[in-house]
Amino acid sequence: MFSLGVSTLPFVGLRPWEAAERIYGMGFRFWELIIDDELPPGEVDRVKDAVETLGLATSVHAPFSDLNIASLNPGIREISIEKVEKAVEAAAVLGAGPVTLHAGRSSPVGLFHPEKVRQTNIESLKRLVEFAGERGVELCVENSPRFPGVLASSIQEIEETLDAVPGLGLTLDIGHANTCGALRDFLRDLSGRIGHMHVHDNDGKEDRHLHLGAGAVDLRALGRFLKGFQKTVVIETHRVEDIEPSRETLEGLI
Repeated sequence: MFSLGVSTLPFVGLRPWEAAERIYGMGFRFWELIIDDELPPGEVDRVKDAVETLGLATSVHAPFSDLNIASLNPGIREISIEKVEKAVEAAAVLGAGPVTLHAGRSSPVGLFHPEKVRQTNIESLKRLVEFAGERGVELCVENSPRFPGVLASSIQEIEETLDAVPGLGLTLDIGHANTCGALRDFLRDLSGRIGHMHVHDNDGKEDRHLHLGAGAVDLRALGRFLKGFQKTVVIETHRVEDIEPSRETLEGLI
């Protein structure tokens, strides 16, 4: 049986320990902390105290806003890597795992050099996996939604990325997968490589993070897969009020 948790995505405006208390109060014992910037050491300690007091297991989502680990601009790439490393360090203090990160993307210049962008992405991921491994933290790359220039959105590209970076895990985001083809194909072809999951719904066109069951995600395929899944699953909706309907849908599937 998988462990079910909630992302802090819909709790924008709350401090991390406040979000942890809200999630605990909803009956969950697992949460995913989105670190969209560095957490000062004092805040990391406060989060640690909160989750230890509450008994919350923790996973972490590394920063992604305005960052690009595949950037052909060395300065942008280094800042992006450093931000992920800070999230890994926080996860190590919290005893959290896995840490999910986004693959890079092509910038306007990168669109003319796609192979160089892909290789830069691989090199950055290798560096980050080594950094995380030295701190005892599992690192998982998340599949991307359908969007121009993004990497790791197709099954083939995900497999090539995982093959090229030993030790890298996969966070399968079913909403993202739903914008890129049939979810059942992702679940079938990547089943042995999925270490963590994000669940939400959409119409198959836009990455809307609706409650599970409100869109076109193949719930039958998801239910079949989850019956044998024994890792972690995170509800990642945009709205707090969509968390409980998603939990109810998941419970109905299994």
